[in-house]
Amino acid sequence: MKAKPIRVAILSLLLTVLGIVSIFAAPPSPPQSAHQLLGIWRAHFNQDASTLVIQLRDGSIYLATTATGDLLPTEPPLSTIRGTVIPNTDGSQFAVTTPTHLQVFESTTGKALSPALAIETIEGNPTLVFSPDGRFLAALDSQHHAHLFDTSSWKKLATFPPAAEDTSADLEYQSPLLFSSNSQRLYFLSHTGHVQPIDTKTWKPHGPVLEHPNPDGYIFGQSLSPDDTQFITFDGPGENGPKGQLQLWNLTNSNPIGSPVSAQNGISGTFLDNPFRLIVTPSRGTATVRELPSFQTLFSLPAHDDVDGTKVQPTPDGKFLITSGSDTTLRLMDAKTGTQKSSIVLPDRPSTLLIEPDSKHLLTASTELIQNDQSQTWSTILTRLSIPELQSQATFKIASYIGLPILSTQGNHFIIIEGSTEEERLLILDTQTLAPLPWCANAR
Repeated sequence: MKAKPIRVAILSLLLTVLGIVSIFAAPPSPPQSAHQLLGIWRAHFNQDASTLVIQLRDGSIYLATTATGDLLPTEPPLSTIRGTVIPNTDGSQFAVTTPTHLQVFESTTGKALSPALAIETIEGNPTLVFSPDGRFLAALDSQHHAHLFDTSSWKKLATFPPAAEDTSADLEYQSPLLFSSNSQRLYFLSHTGHVQPIDTKTWKPHGPVLEHPNPDGYIFGQSLSPDDTQFITFDGPGENGPKGQLQLWNLTNSNPIGSPVSAQNGISGTFLDNPFRLIVTPSRGTATVRELPSFQTLFSLPAHDDVDGTKVQPTPDGKFLITSGSDTTLRLMDAKTGTQKSSIVLPDRPSTLLIEPDSKHLLTASTELIQNDQSQTWSTILTRLSIPELQSQATFKIASYIGLPILSTQGNHFIIIEGSTEEERLLILDTQTLAPLPWCANAR
């Protein structure tokens, strides 16, 4: 009859011992190198590409030395923060947004540059932008109001509601906050295609609201000419929807220039410099280059297929236009005349085009899904091509799907994120050779 109490006593003793062992057991070692990080969601370089800012899927943030991959200590530890990372234009700073606030950090050291600024950002799609001169930060809250902050004092300067009330929660827009190149104006695009210009000296509306001519658009966008004198609004009504429209505006008098251009399934535009021109890109069909301010067509850029519109990317020096589409062909066109200079057929449709800052080379990524009876795998080929010849200078093949590559400001390195969901790893490649840096190669 005493066996049961003895068994209970032994079990209790074992549980106690196991508890003591678990208390004194060493916790998992924290990662020491970027190659140990899995589930990477996004990453960017700081201004001189010496440091990497890395965000995992769980929202935690790490800094690492680009040359070695060593993780850098920060105070407070950025890995304890959970949020979405948004860098400024040159990568020297980044903002971290959460559902209740945002905070700005220095990219090289992780030092906090601002206090936590109270703002309920848009969950899953936070929107904020730094002014070109770095003096201002603009951010949208969950009600689509624009909040403006002074980056020297971090005081809130103003709050603006959208120029028109949203009528549907399903509406989308691109670049809703856009600073002029001289930082003197902020253009605030509402979900309904209304743009309110704001003076950054007085923080009051500057002129009338620009109302996009197609109120039935689904995705609205805006863009500004390099000299800050002309402006476009455009929209895409969605797959197989009605025609989208693009409208050119004169910002000196806030009047539209000519009639809008229409295209099936939407349309967008890109300004060119020296001389000022506009690339008009429909979602289907042929792209055109327009003279400004007359808006007359100078030449056309032929479509690459019968379904998707021509994708057009200008070189930074403005001399050439690179066009692509579903036919796996790249074409290099003279930006002034539209004359084709060279072309190349890639292994698969290019998912990414990155033109290096000196306009002498471009990087392409072509990804293919390979299927058989037992499994399916991704295969990606990266190619570095010369400009204007479009001759292959280097290639790199990886048996994986990759995210959007990120090129450093100087163009000497670029980031790719590869691997299956939750297992994504970071690769840093030398731009000239397309070889992974040693710490990345050794970890693979």
